[in-house]
Amino acid sequence: GGLYTPATNRPEWIIEHEPYIESPFTLNANGLLIGVFDEESKNYTSVSRFKTCSSVLFVLAGLWKKENNWDDVLIVNQNNRVIEGLSSNLFWVKNNTIFTPSISSGCVDGVMRKHLISLCEKSHIPVVETDGPSVDELKSADEIFLTNSIQGIRWILGVDKNRFYLKMARELTAQLNKSLL
Repeated sequence: GGLYTPATNRPEWIIEHEPYIESPFTLNANGLLIGVFDEESKNYTSVSRFKTCSSVLFVLAGLWKKENNWDDVLIVNQNNRVIEGLSSNLFWVKNNTIFTPSISSGCVDGVMRKHLISLCEKSHIPVVETDGPSVDELKSADEIFLTNSIQGIRWILGVDKNRFYLKMARELTAQLNKSLL
């Protein structure tokens, strides 16, 4: 139970259902405070771009998130590059350019990730796929946000003690809703 942040170490069955809300995506009112889980890393493999049943890394990261009172946590790959969130893809903004880890970095090939990249290209917003930032590179970003198909875009207020702006995530959420409605 508890998905990636289990309540106990006992195995359980879980069936989850949530009502589908037929309204536009809304940006989180308060920015997320997050940490970087680097006690274990996600290795690039031929299946690392898929969400699979092999979730030990994500359970460990979820427990670490809970122990440290973070709103979310970032995952690093075998090269110590930040590649994704606990259940989301990572984007960061530097000098009005959006960056995101490439699939070859080991991140999940998310549906919202692909949609957002396409939306940016149509809007002439530069997007650069990289090997993922180092923690220091990420902390020097102007803005950071996470995406997934359920929550849309979630903006990051801070990583450790570093704080970030909210501009591009707000603009992209509006464009995302316009493109889907």
